[in-house]
Formats: sequence, structure tokens, C-alpha cells
Amino acid sequence: MMRMIIEVEASALAAERHNKQDERKLFDVLNRFKNSMLDKESVGSEADYEFHLTLIKASKNPFLEQTFMNIRTVLENSLQFSLSKNIGKPRKRKEVYHEHLKIYEAFCARDIEATKKYMKEHLTNVKIKLETRYK
Repeated sequence: MMRMIIEVEASALAAERHNKQDERKLFDVLNRFKNSMLDKESVGSEADYEFHLTLIKASKNPFLEQTFMNIRTVLENSLQFSLSKNIGKPRKRKEVYHEHLKIYEAFCARDIEATKKYMKEHLTNVKIKLETRYK
């Protein structure tokens, strides 16, 4: 999975290289994502994409950022599908939010290994949902 290859390592770089402005931006995006998960009619894919893009940008690696932007349409489609599976399932939506929260907290703590671990767990859960699409 391309996201696993790019985002796990990018999140580790972001945990190491980010600044306070990156933390504030990620916090704001995380709150937008939380609010979208509380809105029963919102899928939340835009805020989810923005969360991941903000992490990529915090890695301070222009190549990773450009690669991520180049696959934007594929990512947006997969996020739309994955998150739409949770519409009408408040517990699932809360779980997805908490996956993002754990990534954010590890990122702010500059805990590289925990950031990688939580990103990998999150993307594994996304992969499982996407695999059901093709079965």
C-alpha cells in the first residue's frame, strides 16, 4: 500500500522535524476532523485528507509532499469510501477520530516510534475497509 510506504516514514520525519506552527495547524485540522465525525451527515474526508497532508508538510520533505499531492485524487477517493462506511456508526467514527488523536499526541511529543506505530495501525484499518470494496 503506497500510503503505508509514504505516510509511516513521513510521520516519523514530521515528529522529529516539526515546529510549533505545525503543531497548531495539525491541532486545528484535528478539531475540524473531530467536528466532522460528530456531524452525522458529514463523511469527513476533506478534514481527514488535510490532517494527513499537514503531517506530510511537517516532515519538511518537499519530495514526499509533492508525491502525496500527485496521488491526491486516489487518496480522496479512498478516504471518501473508507469514511463513508462509518456513516450511522458513532462508535466507529469515534474510533477513527481517536486513531488520529493518538498520531497527533505522539507527533507533539516528538515520539518517532509511537508516531510510526499509530500511523501504521491507522492505515492498516483503512486498508481493511478498502479491501472489502473489492471483495
